[in-house]
Amino acid sequence: MSNRDSPGWRERLKSSPLLAKLKSKDGILLIGLGVAMIVIMVYLASSLNSCTSSTPQWSASLTGGDEDLGAILSQIEGAGTTEVLITRDKSGALVGVVVVSEGAGNQQVAVRLLRAVQTATGATLDQINIFQRKT
Repeated sequence: MSNRDSPGWRERLKSSPLLAKLKSKDGILLIGLGVAMIVIMVYLASSLNSCTSSTPQWSASLTGGDEDLGAILSQIEGAGTTEVLITRDKSGALVGVVVVSEGAGNQQVAVRLLRAVQTATGATLDQINIFQRKT
């Protein structure tokens, strides 16, 4: 005979302080908050997965390398002279992108550069670093 089959388990469960706490207003609120947190975490995890799992589509204009991307980024209004370094691991997977631009001190220009690099390379935000070029 298992413990669940013993005659007093229901009574012990009904008189449990934990069950009494969960039935109170505070307990119901805690349960609701817990469920909400789980839903938010699942949503964020699925959003993160869909953002990072996309395969970048390489443009023919980028086949020349970092210099071509730097030239394109230099054409963004306010960017000025811009240089780009793209690093890859041994298998060719993108590791990171460094952009040095005269206009990167302006937040709007930096955001435009960030978006352009992300679009051109498929890099995630944490793989891109934008720095202002020293004068």
